[in-house]
Amino acid sequence: MHILISGIALWMVVHLISSAAPNLRAKLWAKLGHPYRGLISLGLLAAIYVIVTGWQAVSPVLLYTPPLTNVPVTALLMFVALSLSVAPYGKNIIKHYLRHPQLTGFILLCITHLLVNGDDRTTVLFGGFILWACLEIFFLNKRDGTWARPERQPISTALLPLAIGAALTAALVYAHPYLTGVPLI
Repeated sequence: MHILISGIALWMVVHLISSAAPNLRAKLWAKLGHPYRGLISLGLLAAIYVIVTGWQAVSPVLLYTPPLTNVPVTALLMFVALSLSVAPYGKNIIKHYLRHPQLTGFILLCITHLLVNGDDRTTVLFGGFILWACLEIFFLNKRDGTWARPERQPISTALLPLAIGAALTAALVYAHPYLTGVPLI
């Protein structure tokens, strides 16, 4: 479990540099220039590698009985999560209501996983990701100050994020057994 936790910690540190430590980010950018992005990318790839290695090293132990086993409800929650995850790109009505739709979608994705899996490694992984996303939102809000709510767009502007969310949901339902070894249906 220590390896998994280390990977999540590395994920948090690398991601939080720009929001929690903007002065450090500015110094690194001034010193390194564009290679700074490569360094961050390598840090994230290392975090993913450590997370996957840690996940595989842990034999899951059931901590609680998952409250949600209904596939259609789970698929609906994932559809909403994935639709929110693509909402920051382009003008749409969603951004008028949510300051951080991508992070909100990621939190919902993690909550959905916690609702259908009751084991320790899932709880550590997705609980850790929820902690990171909440910290990210906090530090982004602190760094960026008062939210200037984007102008309200027509409701039809939600169609593209919803369509992409539907396509991603279908793709993940299909690919989940190949990516994780766990079929969803």
